[in-house]
Amino acid sequence: MTSIECKSESKPEAYLVAVDGSGQGEALVRAGRRLANRGKAHWTVVTVDNGRAGPAERQRLEQILELASRSGAEVRRLRGHNVAEELLAFAKEQNITTLILGRSYSRWWDFRQSTGRRLLKQAETFDITFVPAPRKPRRHLVEHLNTYTEWSDYAWAVASVGAATAVSMGLENALPLGNLSLIFLTSVLWVAARTGIRPALFAAVLSFLTYNYFFTEPRLTFHMVETDELLTVVLFLIVAVMGGNLAGRLRDQVQMLRASNDLTDAHLHFTRRLASAPDITTVQHEAIEALYAQLKIPLVIVKPGQDKGDLELVTQGGPTHTLNEAAYSAIDWAMRNGKPSGAFSDTINRLPWRFEPIEADGEVYAVLGLRVDSMTPEYYRGLAIGVYVHQLGLAWFRTQLAANLSASRVAEETERLRSALLSSISHDLRTPLASMIGSASTLKSMSNRLSDEDRESLLDSVLGEGERLDRYIRNLLDMTKLGHGTLEIERDWIALTDILSSALRRTKSMMARVGVERDVADDLPLLFVHPALIEQALVNVIENAAKFAPDGSTLSIRAYREMDELVITIADEGPGIPEHQRGQVFDRFFTGGEGDRSPHGSGLGLAICHGMVAAHGGRIQALAGPDNRGATIEITLPLIESPEQESDRESIE
Repeated sequence: MTSIECKSESKPEAYLVAVDGSGQGEALVRAGRRLANRGKAHWTVVTVDNGRAGPAERQRLEQILELASRSGAEVRRLRGHNVAEELLAFAKEQNITTLILGRSYSRWWDFRQSTGRRLLKQAETFDITFVPAPRKPRRHLVEHLNTYTEWSDYAWAVASVGAATAVSMGLENALPLGNLSLIFLTSVLWVAARTGIRPALFAAVLSFLTYNYFFTEPRLTFHMVETDELLTVVLFLIVAVMGGNLAGRLRDQVQMLRASNDLTDAHLHFTRRLASAPDITTVQHEAIEALYAQLKIPLVIVKPGQDKGDLELVTQGGPTHTLNEAAYSAIDWAMRNGKPSGAFSDTINRLPWRFEPIEADGEVYAVLGLRVDSMTPEYYRGLAIGVYVHQLGLAWFRTQLAANLSASRVAEETERLRSALLSSISHDLRTPLASMIGSASTLKSMSNRLSDEDRESLLDSVLGEGERLDRYIRNLLDMTKLGHGTLEIERDWIALTDILSSALRRTKSMMARVGVERDVADDLPLLFVHPALIEQALVNVIENAAKFAPDGSTLSIRAYREMDELVITIADEGPGIPEHQRGQVFDRFFTGGEGDRSPHGSGLGLAICHGMVAAHGGRIQALAGPDNRGATIEITLPLIESPEQESDRESIE
């Protein structure tokens, strides 16, 4: 192990291990773990994808990164063409102190400077440690080269040079010798853009030989006698190699960016679908649909059942496949350990299924199963399924948290309503019952000694309290119907004046101490409503206003048409409703303790009004009274054209 100091500054130790799929990765990871454990420092394993790695190299790289993850390292993947620049930029961003690299071996076909040498020249604030690794035999290097270079690419190179030769022979008499080299140079650039760097270099060398053999004197030999022709051919070879290399690099970068953009778009689309899901069930179905639309393979989501140890198949996408006992064993292992199982893993890897744990915040919620028997390990890893699973885990966590919060709110509201109901019943039932019992017992025990006037007063008290108790029970029944959605709306055509007159007759006893001022427009159309419900709503509002109106004050009732709506306002001159409570007065059992909503009320009257008006498609709101005195309750009901009005309009037309 060789360590080279490059002006390192004093800061917390942090190690960066750079790996690729060349075969030195395992040794580098082990060396990085030893150094990090020795110095008790944070360490990160990084690989830079420059688009040149083939399937075999990518597979080895995935194994190296998995080893690093198991060893406790943070694993990061970078993308870029210049490996040295990407490593340095990441190291500066993460405040790395030491870079750990493998020793590079030069290859005769690679004219570029090694990554290690570039880092030695550019790194100014890092320590660089080189870890020696056994050099691969040449035979393996050749096999490695042949593994991920398609022979069809070299066929394209041969065909391109052949086409350039044919074109050059046809234009030989029309163009100077130097211009013919441009035709071969064009073929080299085309091969570089079509295939890659190595076939382009092969095409450059083949073009050099073909150009020398067919077009320089003496022809049909590789011998050259003219000095200017020799210079032309040598310059052509240099330009062809450089141009092919640059074009191949550009192609690799374009392909890398295109693949990265496609993957980013897919992840973004998946994330957006999950973000719009309101509950866990929707999250599950959206995830399966999105993944199946992209992957076209069978998918399942399995979560723990209600009974301990049971597994429940939640949803599936694509063709139906039955999971066998081995598959459920792999699912159970993934759920207990929070690690992938099945295909391409170290646990029950002979299965055609791959199981990824869906987790967030340290909790495994379920397992995503993918049938990958038609995939290779490197193709599966290139899909970046881990990103989808991570987003699914976050969405699952979000919806579950929202469901828990909603359940907590419901439980809290239920408890509040229960307490309010018990309090209301204890007051609004016991008070009239106590008065009735007291009056009845007095009549029974002192009947002979009471005057006719006292007897009449006691009977009126029993009757009044009985009516009050009847109203309270009817309010409770109406509120129950509204809460369960069983309130039936039997609409009929009726004039507002009829409903209002009936409501005033029912509240006549409470209105004896206040005056009533009515201002109802003469041209109001008929209402298509349930008369009894609207009448009860008006009764509740009028009683609420009269209860707290001062003696001798005036209760104002106005009704007018506004566009396609009928507006009814009932204003009193009482203490009014504070502005911050005007939106709460229509809540069940709400008693503000002041103004029109004092503790003397049950907190049901206006809540019932709100439900009855809303059942007709209307609105009700609390406003300030005229001249900021008292309170105003405004009821708005939709107007529907009556049959008589429709027939009159048709006759006019």
